Amino acid sequence: MFFLRLQATARVTLYPGESVIIFDEIQRAPLVRQAIKYLVADGRFSYIETGSLISIKRNVKDIVIPSEEFFIQVYPMDYEEFMWAVGNDTYDVLRELYRTNKPVGDGANRKLMRDFRTYMAVGGMPQAVEAYVNGNNFEAIDKVKRAILKLYEEDFYKIDPSGRLSKMYNSIPNQLSANKKRYVISNATGKRMTNKDKEIFSELLNSKTVLISYNVTDPNISLGATTDEDSYKLYLSDIGLFTTMLFNSVDKLHRKFTANY
Repeated sequence: MFFLRLQATARVTLYPGESVIIFDEIQRAPLVRQAIKYLVADGRFSYIETGSLISIKRNVKDIVIPSEEFFIQVYPMDYEEFMWAVGNDTYDVLRELYRTNKPVGDGANRKLMRDFRTYMAVGGMPQAVEAYVNGNNFEAIDKVKRAILKLYEEDFYKIDPSGRLSKMYNSIPNQLSANKKRYVISNATGKRMTNKDKEIFSELLNSKTVLISYNVTDPNISLGATTDEDSYKLYLSDIGLFTTMLFNSVDKLHRKFTANY
């Protein structure tokens, strides 16, 4: 009955052994996630579950985690993937120019740098790239990215209602722009670091919304053997979101300055 109703509602025909059914935002329906076990056992179709990693680990109360799940970590588009998406075929040329290590001339350099700056402004989040491909201006693209950041914020508060996790995330652009040698949790929270802060910080890392880069004291030997786990920098997983957050920080500073003035 489930398959019949699905076909009637979606007005599509499911073909055994060929069709794929996608469950989007699976973290909002834990019981549906559990039911994957039985759908896979049925064997007629394949399934893809998508959802926010921030929430998906939380919404597992009173359900059996299906062993049939195979996790694939999805990242924002890198520069090469962005070029593919926007129909720009100069990336292979860029790679070859890099290999030759010869000057390309001012005109070509300006064009290549303009392309790269566009990627820095748009980023690699699919919704933002789609908005750019559809011809939207950067103001509209920025609204898309702000909406993504707002969703992140909502998920952060579900994990940590105190707001410390959100502060840790939002402090990344400021700590990077201040050229600090390492990320400091207490600078983000405004208080002395506690064991609870360390737990919350682990949640931030597990969300995959950030990338952590540890200091290595001796790069000449195994990197893992000389990693200083107390000294690291944090980066956002997407350059476009970083750009938007950076401008957010400037806007807040401007409003604060204007108010004081």
